[in-house]
Amino acid sequence: MKSLNRLIGLWLLQACFSSTSAQVKPLDEWWIKEPYRLVQTNLREIDARDFDLDVYVNSIKDIGANVVLINVGGIVANYYTELEFHYRNPYLKSDMIKEVTNRLHKEGIRVIGRFDFSKLNETLAPRKPEWLYKSLKH
Repeated sequence: MKSLNRLIGLWLLQACFSSTSAQVKPLDEWWIKEPYRLVQTNLREIDARDFDLDVYVNSIKDIGANVVLINVGGIVANYYTELEFHYRNPYLKSDMIKEVTNRLHKEGIRVIGRFDFSKLNETLAPRKPEWLYKSLKH
């Protein structure tokens, strides 16, 4: 029985790969045509206090990155938002994400905005407890 299960498993695996690979055609997109060097920037709330755009952009250019992944929102909005349940970074002095994006685009660097929904700010948590995980342990 073990060998039959193994044989069936191998057959299914082979069938999946042969049928999907025969149908997949490469996309005509920049990330297929061009090499890219991606940098992920994880901003803390306090980074907005004294964020130096020139230093940031120059550091991205210095390492040869042409794509930046930056946390835009989710846990905290690093842009101006009026959404009731999107906690805005209290240290924002300007529309930081807009400025970063515009500047990086001028340098030919692409930007991917990341939204992290893994947490909820503690000021919003009591207002929406149904959004939160509850442990089975007591």
